[in-house]
Order: sequence, then structure tokens, then C-alpha cells
Amino acid sequence: MPVDRTPFADVREWLPPLQQAHDIALIPAHMLPPLTPATASALVRAYARVEAAVYASRRKGDFDVSWAALFATAMAGDSEQTTGDREALRALAETVDTATRAPGTSSTLFFVRLSTRSPKDCLLKPWEAAPGRAPLSVVTGQEAAAMLASSARVRDDLAAAAAAAAESGGGVEEEGGGVAVMLRPFAPIPAWSEVRVFVAAGQVTALSQYFPFTGDSAGANRDALARYTNDFVALAGRCAAALSSTTNAVPPSFIVDLALLPTTPPSGDGGGDGDDCRYHPVVLEVNPFSRATSACHFSWARDHDRLHRGPFEARLVAAS
Repeated sequence: MPVDRTPFADVREWLPPLQQAHDIALIPAHMLPPLTPATASALVRAYARVEAAVYASRRKGDFDVSWAALFATAMAGDSEQTTGDREALRALAETVDTATRAPGTSSTLFFVRLSTRSPKDCLLKPWEAAPGRAPLSVVTGQEAAAMLASSARVRDDLAAAAAAAAESGGGVEEEGGGVAVMLRPFAPIPAWSEVRVFVAAGQVTALSQYFPFTGDSAGANRDALARYTNDFVALAGRCAAALSSTTNAVPPSFIVDLALLPTTPPSGDGGGDGDDCRYHPVVLEVNPFSRATSACHFSWARDHDRLHRGPFEARLVAAS
């Protein structure tokens, strides 16, 4: 798989300009230093060991793998190579732990991803390791290392970067500045409030909810989200203005994931919007404007013209 060079495929392309914009609400994020060649290679090799352990446990029908067990599996082996891998993975875990304890960090739960892709295909889902845990959430550096080591997406991106570096005669660190790890503290964002907004050549063309509306609060959630459509569109427009600094003032094309951050606590069961609850639209992340990014309730084929040229449409659909 080649290295993805689509604009905004790497967090480091879009995070700094959005952080510098004073009119964009952004969930705080922390970029760790680029992975060393040793750490990248260790994660690539660890995936095979972790995959074998997870599938063996599932086949036995008594799935009891934990993050600690996966981290131990990732560091298993007594060869000279795996000894180096252990040192690299242990150093990665320590670096993550240091970042989670940085001054001003109050969260105990973090979202972790590569600068190029998230490990959303990780073999051990967080709720299997800790019931009630939010998706892609980690508490410790060992959990972060285990999650990254159990993702084929992470393995593929790191392998592609290493291959590209070898072809160019450089190392992983030199390839595109090196793939890095990003940490973001978890915020109390309702899943129903996440939306994906499409921006083509600087124009907001479409908006789709990310998750389906389900349960007794489906209608209320849809109505609440609909009331913030104009706010989402305006925020996406401000993102386009900020990101134009990375494209030599050419109107950028990208897909931005937004959500509603509660500013007052919801009433009731928290499923709906609540009369006493108010929200503030925030940016979660930016994705490439390409078929590699899910179109959610739109289709890259059927809705090609709308996604690329408009007119604007919002699709907020309750589960059938």
C-alpha cells in the first residue's frame, strides 16, 4: 500500500492552522515526536504476534485478552530483534504516559491515533477490555502501544512509510517528517451529535450525521442536531479559511468531523437534547476529500455532483 499523500491525510497538515485560528473550537490534541525507525518497525512486527494471540483466544471461546496481555504479547520473544522491539515499545509507552501527565492535562481517558490514521480496526475493542469504555480510548501508555500494535491500519501505514523511505534512501524519520502518534483527551461528546461535513474547493456541499439515531430519543436527537446545522456549516467554513494557508490560498477540499460539546448538563437520560442543555460545536478532526473517507449517508458514486459542487444538503436519518 503506497503512502497516502492526499491533502490532509496527516494530522500535522491540518492541526496547526486550526489550533492557530482564534475562531475555531477544537478539542485539544497533543502530537508526540515522530516515531523512530525502531519503534515503527517494532509496531509492524508486533502486529503478527498480537493477531495470532487474539484469534487463538477467540477460537477457544473464552475470550479473556486484556490490554496488559496484548502489550506483553507485543513484546514477546527472546531473539535479538524482539529484544530491540521490547525496548522500543516500552519507550513508546513511557512517552505516552509522560504526555498524559503533562501540565494542564486533567483527563484520565485519551483517544490515540497515528498522524495518518486511527487504529479503529484494533483487534481488542476497548469495551471488551473495560466495559463501558469509550471507543479507541486508552488510559495508559501500555494500552496505547497495545492498541497501535493490534491495528492492521497502523501496520500498513508504517510499513508503507518504511518502504517509501527505503526507496528514497532515507529512514522512517525522514519520510514525510516521520509518522507520529497523536493523543487527544476524551470530551463528553454525545455520539448522536457527531457529523461529517464535506467541503469542496472551499464550499460546504453536504452534511451527514456520523452515527444513526436510535432508541426512544432518536427523534429528539435528530431535531436537536438539525438546529445546529447552520452552526456546523459556519464552523466548516472557518476551517476552510484557516486551511487555505496550507494550500497557497487555493480553496481547500476536505472532510471535517464536528460534534456538539455540552456547555450545560443534559436532563433526563442524556439521550436527547434536554431543555436545560446547550451545546457548542467543536472540531474533532479533518479527513481527506477522497473515497478513502466514508461518505456516511451520502455516496461517492450516486452523490458525486452534490459532494463536489452542491447545492448543500444535510442528511439526518433515523435508523429504520
